[in-house]
Order: sequence, then C-alpha cells, then structure tokens
Amino acid sequence: MVALVLGLVVLLVAAVAVAIVVVSQRDSGPEFPEEWDARVADLIPIVEEHRGLEFKHPVYVDFLPEDEFRAEMTTDEGELTEEDRDELDQFTAMLRALGLIEADVDLFEQMNALSSEGTLGFFSFGDKRIRVRGSELTPAVTLTMVHELTHALQDQHFDLAARFDEFDESEDGTASSVFRGVVEGDASRVETAYFDSLTADEQTAIEESEEDEQGDIGEKLEEIPKVLLVMMGSSYALGEPLVTLAFEDGGNEAVDELFRNPPSTEEHLMDPWTWLIDEDPAAEVAKPELQDGDEEFDSGEFGALFLYLVLAERIGLNDALDAADGWGGDHYVAVTRGDQTCITADFVADTDRDLTEMDEALAAWSKEQPAGAASVTRTGDQIRLESCDTGEARLGSDSAQDALQLVAIRSQMASIWVQQGATPEQARCFSDGIIREFTVEQLVDPEFGEDDPTVTQRVQQLAMGCA
Repeated sequence: MVALVLGLVVLLVAAVAVAIVVVSQRDSGPEFPEEWDARVADLIPIVEEHRGLEFKHPVYVDFLPEDEFRAEMTTDEGELTEEDRDELDQFTAMLRALGLIEADVDLFEQMNALSSEGTLGFFSFGDKRIRVRGSELTPAVTLTMVHELTHALQDQHFDLAARFDEFDESEDGTASSVFRGVVEGDASRVETAYFDSLTADEQTAIEESEEDEQGDIGEKLEEIPKVLLVMMGSSYALGEPLVTLAFEDGGNEAVDELFRNPPSTEEHLMDPWTWLIDEDPAAEVAKPELQDGDEEFDSGEFGALFLYLVLAERIGLNDALDAADGWGGDHYVAVTRGDQTCITADFVADTDRDLTEMDEALAAWSKEQPAGAASVTRTGDQIRLESCDTGEARLGSDSAQDALQLVAIRSQMASIWVQQGATPEQARCFSDGIIREFTVEQLVDPEFGEDDPTVTQRVQQLAMGCA
C-alpha cells in the first residue's frame, strides 16, 4: 500500500517531465559529460570508497535557480490526464476511508508541496542527471550531493529504472517499496558514513547550513498530512537500518546482494530482523471477493507497515506495533460501491496469539471511526477489515511521525548492538524492550538519561535480560 503512495507521487509530480526526457532520449540514450563538474569532483572518490563501487562515467550535475528547480519538481494540474485525476480521487478516498486524512485535503496540492519543498537535489533515473537547488555547493548541499551521487553510482551498476519497472509490472506484494527502501537506505548509509568521517567543526557547519537552507520549509511541510510525509520518508528512515545490517553482516558485497535479491515485503523494511533471521515468507492470501455492483480500481498487499500506520492513528503505538509485528500476510481490494469508496482487506498472522492481538487492535481501531464506516470480523485464522469513505473522515492522533520514529529507533538501536558484538536475537530483544520502556519523545532527546541513575539501571536490566 505504501508503494501505491510512492507511485502516485511519482505519477503526479514527476511523470510528465520524465516521460518527455525518456521519449527524447529513447533513440540515442542519455548524454554524459566527459568529466565531472569541478564543484563535485572531490566527492567522487569519497562516494566510491564508502560504497565499494566505481563510477563507469561522469553524469551531468545541473545547478538550477529556485524557480527552475521547483518547476522540475512539480506538475501543473493542467498536465493531468483524466485517468490521473481518477486515480488521485480514488486514492484520496481510500485514505479518508482509513482515517488517515481529513475530508477537505487537496492531495494534488499537498503532493506537489511535498515534492518541491523537501529536497535540495535529486537524481533522475530517466535522463541520468542530478538537479540541485541553487548554484552554490553549501555544506548542506554537499551532504545531499553525496546521497544523490550514490544514486548515480547505484544506477550505473544495477540499472535502477529497469528494476523499478520490473517490480511495478510484477504482482510481488510490496516489493517495489522495499526495493526503494534499499536504494534510499544505501544512499543514506553512505551519506551518514561521509558525515561521520568529518571533523566536529565540519559537522557543525553542515548542521548550521541545513538550518539556513530550510528557512520556512518547515512551516510549509507542517501543512502537509503527516501520513504523506511518513510514507515518503519511510524509505529513508527504515531503509538505512536494513542496509546497515547487511553491511555489518557482509560488507558492501552483502549490500550488492540486497540490490540483486531484495526482501519481498514491507515487513522486512519495518523490522529488518525478520529478513536477517530468515523468517518464513508472507503467506499467500486470496483476494477478497467483490460484492454485486462493486467496481474494483485497485488491489494488492496492504502490508505490515501500512497496517501499523493505520492502527497508530487510533490506538496506542505499542498496541499498533504488536499487531503489525504479528502480520503474516494479507490481500486487499479497493472498490467504488455506489457513491462511496470502500476497501476490504483480509489478514493472517504468524501465530494464534498474533491473530488475537491483531483482531483486538483492528476492533479498537474500527470503534474510533465514524459510525458505520468500518467493521472487523474474524473467521477461522483470518481477519477481515472493511472500511468506507462516508464523507465524515477525521484525523485521529496524527501520530504517523512518532510511529515511524519508533520503529526506526528500534532498528537503529539493534544495528548498533550488532556492531558491538550482540547476536541478532539479543539485539532485537534489547531494542524492543527499550522502545516499550521509554516514549518516543524521550528516545529522541539527546540529553535523556544523562546523569540519571534510574534510567541507566533500567537500561542495564533490559540488556541483562536479553543476554
């Protein structure tokens, strides 16, 4: 389901520009310069060293004025086809049916804002060029450039555009969004390694530069529904721990293997330990049957991550996480039913206990929806969720960002423990105990626990309990 969000953002924000580039380049292919732009040349060996690969050739780096950069990152509403508009309307109604946005949200406007305001640069898989906001390589832009150069390097070795096309054409669950997590997580890992290699003064310069670059961007992003920010940001926040685990397990060769054979479901993105310890793959769940008069417009895998985000809007984060951690597979179908948009999803769980936790969580969630909008039924080893857009959509706790931070912290903390010599089972046990013992607000506070023997003692107890 998160893959659907990413696909629509690409469709509405970048597809028109990319299509023009691809058509114009189809016969001759993308053009490449003979040498790197002098402003980024010093970064090339740094990226190659951290990633363990070498560039096959330079790529163009276009430093664009603000207005040109925005034009590259947004789509004029007049460029949308009737099919585009229908997909946007249907997806908006789906989010309302699941209680993730309010009734008056203009999703096209918000997606344009999200795409144009939240980045300093990007690498296009279509014409193989990097676009940069502005003409100056500030410390913040330099950090972004490391990330985007990593994408260019990935593309030259793994042909990312072809891989995404391959995933988009397949029916392999949420594999496309998981692969995007690998791509973004790898670039974020290299970006982090570069930042960590700098002196304290250089790191401070980047942090101050980022604050200057942001300007009023933060205020503009505040207006965007948090669930959209999270869906777009999950590839970065959750992809990096997954790729870091692979790197710790087998170096850059293991990361290369992730690109060739990535995990298949978002369960592995939300909780990389399910991939590392080689749990059973997701169960195949039959597609829910349509009611008479239903007109289907979408179907596929709902996914553990999206289930978690949906539940977190209405119930406690830990209860939502318990239910999502027990996810064993699903299948959803979205339909137009009369004048309503409805979604039906059938879920299975890893164990009977997991199924009970999921049933209780979904039931609690449904009670917080508008009257008559949602229902949950359990039949044997399967749970069915049905929810419709009644026109009375309202936000719950608006806690999508906290929800994402919680699972990201769990993965990051476990990764650190593995680096220090813990087994995967010990690291997962400890990190899971930490996120349930302390709040997100406490865990993201850099001063939390300092000079507090009570916190130190509790952390030691959790560690000893997992030894």
